[in-house]
Amino acid sequence: MEDRRQMRRFTLRLPCLIYERNRACGNLLFEAWTANVSTGGALVATDQRLPVGMPVHVNLLIRRNRATKATDAGGCVSLNGWVVRDDDDGLGMAFSEEYRIMRTSDLFGRCQAVAHWLKQMENEGKAFLSIVR
Repeated sequence: MEDRRQMRRFTLRLPCLIYERNRACGNLLFEAWTANVSTGGALVATDQRLPVGMPVHVNLLIRRNRATKATDAGGCVSLNGWVVRDDDDGLGMAFSEEYRIMRTSDLFGRCQAVAHWLKQMENEGKAFLSIVR
């Protein structure tokens, strides 16, 4: 098979979170590890299957060597992309040119804030869907 990659790939094993992107708040589909990464995409080593063309959101987690707390573990590169290949090696993903780099603690804080907000809604007896309508 001819290699059509335009960007150099680096063997880099990073933990990543794969989300469904076609929703307002994407559902976490699974956790995995990258096998290799480039500026244009990544190969995610997983036995999970997703359809080619499916839009995804990916958080690549970059760990600091001396972090003592999980929330101070380093950074996160947040990317949108889509599945371009699904085979025995894993999922090939292409990334859009837009990305965001943030601290892991910021990502954790956002998740906590959303969870807190949803819990308040639940405690007040308000259904989320009734507010959206």
